[in-house]
Amino acid sequence: MFGYDKRACRCEACRQARRDYDQARYARIADLRKQQVEVWRDANREKARGYSRAQYHRAPEKAAARWASWAARNPDAVKAAQVRYQQTDKARVNAAVKAATRRGLVTDEWTAGYVAVLLGDPCSYCGAPGGTVDHIIPVSKGGTSEWHNLTAACGFCNSSKRDHDLIGFLSRKVSA
Repeated sequence: MFGYDKRACRCEACRQARRDYDQARYARIADLRKQQVEVWRDANREKARGYSRAQYHRAPEKAAARWASWAARNPDAVKAAQVRYQQTDKARVNAAVKAATRRGLVTDEWTAGYVAVLLGDPCSYCGAPGGTVDHIIPVSKGGTSEWHNLTAACGFCNSSKRDHDLIGFLSRKVSA
């Protein structure tokens, strides 16, 4: 069938022929349409992201259901995305902030942001890449977990300082 007139006969045979025609036409253009959408999304990243966010905010439960359905059909892609994320600095910082929250180091959102920044800073004691957060005045000696008592430290300096105060640690470090 080359085409059909929508105003044509409404008998069941003609309706079935129209359905068959529509399905065949859709099958022919589906791959082309997907390619066009991908090209548009690549050229308009921010606009596409805005559309996705708007769609999510209109119906978050539908978006969650779509994601769950996609994840169930694509477990390998989900696993690959998780592995890629875990290799990023953002994942490392988020994991460290969550661990600090569990230990009581982070008490509010502002301190969480400060801890996230500290984790990217160099060690305050030796200048090596940081990676941990140290209490300047140890908690065992009356120090708090507020932002003004926290500093970046490498693992070696943090474990070497233990529960010593700052002046005692630095004087031992200089004399060593």
